[in-house]
Amino acid sequence: MPPALEKCPHCGSLDIEMRPDGAYLCKHCFYTTKSRIDTSLLQSWTHSIFSIEDEGPAPEELVFGSKLAGVGGLLFLVALGLALGPFQFGGLAGRLLTPTAPSELAFMGGITVVAVLGLICLFAGYTMSRGDPKAWRAILPVGLIGLVLGIIGPGGALGIFAGGIAAIGGYIGRET
Repeated sequence: MPPALEKCPHCGSLDIEMRPDGAYLCKHCFYTTKSRIDTSLLQSWTHSIFSIEDEGPAPEELVFGSKLAGVGGLLFLVALGLALGPFQFGGLAGRLLTPTAPSELAFMGGITVVAVLGLICLFAGYTMSRGDPKAWRAILPVGLIGLVLGIIGPGGALGIFAGGIAAIGGYIGRET
């Protein structure tokens, strides 16, 4: 191994540091010496989400949790369609499926949140089905938020059901 540098070979500054790859970096002129190890070895452990390699099947719990999250996401989007569509429900069914909002602003904000929750559930459920053990961290809170939002605002009974299913899917995915 070559001896340690005491000053920058380019500008002569004494303010140099060693990088993780074994090269020296001058903090004054940013001159960098040649790396002491093969830098391709430093990144051999990283994993890309766009990898085309087959990693094998995902654990059963993740697959089941992802299916529940996907169903929850679809139900969020169905609740969105019921709230925005020209459907008229009377009586108790109307109050449960399409509750009235206190204002138009609250209605549009709630509908936007329900749409985002549905998409997050679908996408996180997909990544969980591919074997991502951390996708539950998105699905569980989304399910709980959807559950509360279904109780107090847009989404109604279908949003409550969708949030409950998504939260259960996130909890099952957490158990791996």
